[in-house]
Amino acid sequence: KYSPSSKVLVISEEKYVAYPRCDLPYLLFSGKLPSDAGYSRIKNLEILKGETAKGIDIKNKKVRCSSGEFEYKSLVIATGSRVFIPPIPGVESEGVLPFRTLEDFNKLKELLSSAEKIVIVGAGAVGLELSENLSEKDYEVTIVEMFSQVLPRALDKDMALPIAKLMTERGITLRLGERVEKIKAEDGRVKSVALGKEEISADVVILATGVRPNVELAKNAGIEIGKTGGIKTNPRMETNIKNVFAAGDCAENIHFLTKEPYLGLLGSSAYKQGKVAGINAVGGNLSYEGVINPLILKIFDLEIGSVGLNEEEARKRYGECIITKATTDEKALFNDGFTTVKLIATKEGRIVGCQMIGKRIPPKIDMLSIAIKKGVTVEELMLHETSYAPILTVQISAITLAADVAWKRIIRRRR
Repeated sequence: KYSPSSKVLVISEEKYVAYPRCDLPYLLFSGKLPSDAGYSRIKNLEILKGETAKGIDIKNKKVRCSSGEFEYKSLVIATGSRVFIPPIPGVESEGVLPFRTLEDFNKLKELLSSAEKIVIVGAGAVGLELSENLSEKDYEVTIVEMFSQVLPRALDKDMALPIAKLMTERGITLRLGERVEKIKAEDGRVKSVALGKEEISADVVILATGVRPNVELAKNAGIEIGKTGGIKTNPRMETNIKNVFAAGDCAENIHFLTKEPYLGLLGSSAYKQGKVAGINAVGGNLSYEGVINPLILKIFDLEIGSVGLNEEEARKRYGECIITKATTDEKALFNDGFTTVKLIATKEGRIVGCQMIGKRIPPKIDMLSIAIKKGVTVEELMLHETSYAPILTVQISAITLAADVAWKRIIRRRR
């Protein structure tokens, strides 16, 4: 789009391209498949599906594939990530599978046709979304998570507790702070998982155990790999090799706040990184400011969001911090649920993190994402004017209340 005359070749190992992976948990029982979003109709764009890139010849600017070699002027590596397969005895059994690709999606649908009891390993966003959709179809679902809370990467424990409570109330069994030590099978097919001396029956085991960047292609070509295990990039999303860029889950950049090497591993980061890398690859000069990780998801009727640093990360980076929480109804006239906001700020008042649960979370998280990027203080957030109509909102939001409490704490400390 930036350079319509440029010819672009996309080499994809998957037969299905440009589909939104985040849709997959919600499409299991819909009878629908994700689309390629119209990419196949873009002028001067050729997509090779089911083609594996075998190697990169940096010196001669060629990519070697199973069907031949392709020359390039600029190269963007967007090899994504793969599910981390934990070294659990029995993990290779039939009925045990990761959930990431459309191929995984189709295999899971097939397995579910003769299953009743599902064990999900991992309580991140994918694990939670799968558990909701499976339990809604009356499967018996158990989640096993080695950390003592759900969403350990995104939320502090106090904000995760209401989510765990809701999931338990909806019939999902949570085994937090435990590990699957063994997967037991009969005739090669999974029958149970072992948690210490206890066994849990399972017809299917889904590995929602996080991801690792796919960097082998880049590494073998001599492209630098960073501290996090991703392909090291600069603000232009360029690697240590001129005119070779990387973006998405495979790319290491920096965290916007800490300036430390960081893997985003979210679709929002991948999209922005891909835009910067793609435009720069055809002569542009954009810069990516760093990962801030605005995350949203919905579990049953509860919306969840986080952005920036969590409490532990903030204290590690800044030492003393101001932590406040506030809860309000969503409407002044007719109660439409609640929103709880946890605000994390430095002792000077700069906002560095936020977590929310409740209603209408996406626009609130987006607002805090901008606030963090612009260095907004709790005083500025407290005084920020927001819209109000009693049929739609409360006059003083949970965000404003949390900022107000934080500002008062700072003022008291100055006296």
